[in-house]
Amino acid sequence: MVNRPGLIVTILFKSKNMKKLNTVLLALPGKFLLDSSAVVEALESANRLLEISQQQEQGGRYEISFAACTREAQVSCYAGIQMVCESSLYQIKDQIDTLYITGSTTELDDVTHKIMLDWLKANQKKIRRICATGGAVEILADTGLLLNSPCVTHWSMEQDFKNKFPTLETSSTQLFSRKANILTGAGMSAAIDIALSLIEEDHGRTIAMEVARHLVVYQRRPGTDLQMSNMLEQQLSGKKQIVALQAWIKANLKANLKVAVLADRVAMSPRNFARVFLEETGQPPGRFIENLRLESSKRYLQETDLSIEQIAYECGFSHPDTMRKLYVRTMLISPLNYRKMQAQDNQFSTAIQGKQSVAI
Repeated sequence: MVNRPGLIVTILFKSKNMKKLNTVLLALPGKFLLDSSAVVEALESANRLLEISQQQEQGGRYEISFAACTREAQVSCYAGIQMVCESSLYQIKDQIDTLYITGSTTELDDVTHKIMLDWLKANQKKIRRICATGGAVEILADTGLLLNSPCVTHWSMEQDFKNKFPTLETSSTQLFSRKANILTGAGMSAAIDIALSLIEEDHGRTIAMEVARHLVVYQRRPGTDLQMSNMLEQQLSGKKQIVALQAWIKANLKANLKVAVLADRVAMSPRNFARVFLEETGQPPGRFIENLRLESSKRYLQETDLSIEQIAYECGFSHPDTMRKLYVRTMLISPLNYRKMQAQDNQFSTAIQGKQSVAI
């Protein structure tokens, strides 16, 4: 074991000639630990899997370090936890492959803020990728690096962000977005999704999927996925009749789920029902049903041998082509190719697990 400032890791690599991907996590005062720990766990898991599968020469090993945004190496994190970083950002001399700035609860003082913005502007062309999540997205916006680029903010920060940067194209619904070499995301658990996307870019989808399994991530989510799941949205409603209706919809996806039918079940007029449902869940009934059918069809594709036609019927799609169009629109892939990728990932996982057993 090697104890280094900020985290403890197990060194698993024996090759010293391997390409190194210098990855720097920038620590801001008041930073959330989940954001950065998720990134570290994902990248270190990729390192280990690449060693086991002997594919490390293809994309390189992640060399991870923490750097403080202040001149001092120590940073006070959220909940009073102190992080001792390996260096200050301004002491870094080596070229950075990926710079990751995670969100925080504390605003920087004016002097530190200006110095950091100047550093980012001066060095951004030397960095292959820049990632920011949560409140850190505002820092990139302040540099001007997000001009003409779509960006993602945490849903709770949407209005404040739009007030500060009215000319920027902003989304508070999707998990993360990318334009050129800049990735912005919602923060917290979305940091895992961004890390997985980086791993997929560097080492391929199968490695990224295996890392997701290692982290016990339910689903490898694309950036276009919603920040809140449909099941979480269901739990948000304070009206028992809406919660009960949502549970009924989930259990009866093959039924007639037109607004008029649903409104009748809760003794409301269709117009009033649509309004109440939107207020209670944050999305129209049709969108809620569509997303539930999509989630259900994914499980069928992963866990059964049913045909695309049978799955479309079981999930309540009016036609198999309706399901196919939804997949292409939301995930940029057909249901058939989604199933093929899942099968390939499962085969790769079995092979990896076999090598892990031999190693142990």
